[in-house]
Amino acid sequence: MLGNRRSGISASKNAVKYYQKLRKKHKKISNIREDFLQKTTTLLAKTYQHILVEDLNVKAMMANHKLSNALSNLGLYRFRELLSYKQECFGFLLTIVDRWFPSSKSGCDPAPSYGESTAVLGSPQVEQVANPKGARERAPRTRKSRHCVR
Repeated sequence: MLGNRRSGISASKNAVKYYQKLRKKHKKISNIREDFLQKTTTLLAKTYQHILVEDLNVKAMMANHKLSNALSNLGLYRFRELLSYKQECFGFLLTIVDRWFPSSKSGCDPAPSYGESTAVLGSPQVEQVANPKGARERAPRTRKSRHCVR
């Protein structure tokens, strides 16, 4: 990757140092995002007994060039994947709502009979739980665990 293999030129020491620093920065950002997703899904799993997640058409949303960069950084699939496996650990009910369900229409409530322990992602109540201070959080380093911890 570094240098020019065809000409037989190896990478300079400064280039190697630069790419090592860049790799560290990318890894740190990746760890912060993963930590945020883990903490948010764990908080939702411990707080609510029934979580409704809307099945979004991410491919169509990525076609919007103004939103595509922000959407690609969110990790929507990873969020849903984490909720799915934490469903087995914490014992809550996870429902995937169809993308054609008219949840934005006035008078339509996607969970009218589930009570107060239902989280509908996208509602102001869940946004408040996900980020209670209303500001960005700096996530501390944590070990990545593959098993469920209560």
